[in-house]
Amino acid sequence: MKVAGGLLILFLGSAFLAARPGPQDKNTQPQCIAVATSFSLRAGGSFRQPIGDFVFQVEPLESTGWLFSVQDAKGHDVLYPVNPPLRLNASQTLGAGYGSKAKQSLSYSRELLFLLKESDYATLWPYVEHALWPYNAPDPNHAAEEYFSELDKLSTGLLSLAVIRSDVSENDEVRSAEFKAQFTVAAWFHFNPSLAPYVVTCPASTLPIGQRLPARIPRADPAKYMSVRDAALWKNPFLTITRDGFDVRFQGGRVFGPLSVLARTLVGLPDSAWPYGRVIAGAENGVRAAGDADDAAIKRNREEADKILRELGLVIDWWPSA
Repeated sequence: MKVAGGLLILFLGSAFLAARPGPQDKNTQPQCIAVATSFSLRAGGSFRQPIGDFVFQVEPLESTGWLFSVQDAKGHDVLYPVNPPLRLNASQTLGAGYGSKAKQSLSYSRELLFLLKESDYATLWPYVEHALWPYNAPDPNHAAEEYFSELDKLSTGLLSLAVIRSDVSENDEVRSAEFKAQFTVAAWFHFNPSLAPYVVTCPASTLPIGQRLPARIPRADPAKYMSVRDAALWKNPFLTITRDGFDVRFQGGRVFGPLSVLARTLVGLPDSAWPYGRVIAGAENGVRAAGDADDAAIKRNREEADKILRELGLVIDWWPSA
């Protein structure tokens, strides 16, 4: 899989890389709180549940089914800006639409992030607009990168919406459905006490990007890798710094692209890619053009990559160039 700078705009029609929970350091497991509510709806019905300063709303579609949102006091949907694709996204639709039948739409559950503060919405929204309409952005060529960069700085909540039961006619008209919604948020978030919040471990996807690997992957264990000096035997990700960015190989795959997507790429790798814990081996590309141009570019990229890796909580084992 190649990730190139110009391809970033494809996020408008693609999803995030998913990372599943895994082993964690006992001292790096942030604690969140969660509440859950169950509800049933008949065709044309609606549901409304306050959750702190926000409101969870499920409203009927003009056709058949429902559309759900989490809205702040100003009526902003705090789900939409943090769940790409930003165009043609059917994740908040519980019914026919976007090329899917109602029966299909109600056959699976959803997990969506949401913003936790009105101020975060105000901060992020200009970047959403720039990503959607880059020709209006100050830097059109990097509008998508800037959107993801801002999004990665934020703590978010997680809405898990399970479809318990649905009744859809042969004509694909929704008659009724039963749902369970769970909201997981940072411990400082204030739920209504009547919702009976309980303590849970924060899902890694809700944390700022620099905290996601420490929340999933244990610390580096030198005993597992100090004797390895052959790249073919190295089991954790191996990073090569190039003049254009990076090339990372891991068990089961390879990704290369600009440094602007390095952090998101590494965080998106599965837990199985990190058997040694939070350590990555790296080296500069030894194949270079004549002259100093490649040398200078690779040096700059190594310095920038070193900073990114440390911000992700990774130990870096730099190897000599091949």
